[in-house]
Amino acid sequence: MVPITLDAAWKHPKLTVSPDQRTFHHECLGQEPAIEHQLPIVVAREGFASGRQYWEVQLWDGLDWEVGVLTESVRESLKGGSWQDLPEDGVWSLRRVKGQFGPEEAKTVIEERNEKPAVIDVDLDLSQSTLSFYDIAVSVSMLEIPIERSTRLYPFLRPGFGGAGEKGKPLSINHNTDWDFPQTFKSEMRYAKVS
Repeated sequence: MVPITLDAAWKHPKLTVSPDQRTFHHECLGQEPAIEHQLPIVVAREGFASGRQYWEVQLWDGLDWEVGVLTESVRESLKGGSWQDLPEDGVWSLRRVKGQFGPEEAKTVIEERNEKPAVIDVDLDLSQSTLSFYDIAVSVSMLEIPIERSTRLYPFLRPGFGGAGEKGKPLSINHNTDWDFPQTFKSEMRYAKVS
């Protein structure tokens, strides 16, 4: 497990990040509802160009969220204040938006279970050019995505919107180093694969 910290320099201005840089949420302080077309994401400080890394994301009970990685060029475009939509190229993720899981390849695997994932393990294997997502609670692999090699990939997270005057559900990076990701885990689990 690699330590991941959230970078305040690469976050939507309406996101609040905790002092330990591990938890964040969207907070709509005014009476107007959140602007739906805005993209409330935060990018991690750490980027990876080689090897294999994994980290855990605590979803709590959020209805909407997105977890994944993006390229350095996409990260740089966000710094310029473009918080509308992520481009299709250079972004790989697992998400739940308006109660629907995506991409489609993961939907069936996740919805076969009555319980929705609460903690997701993200496994970035640059030696194999894959990004995999696991439901830690039940040892189920939900999705494996082939990724393009890039100069550097950065983890990112997106929580759901808070309503007018409310906080949205948080997302957190787990730093539990007692969890030892088994080397055989990937080969034993069922997963949906994006080709």
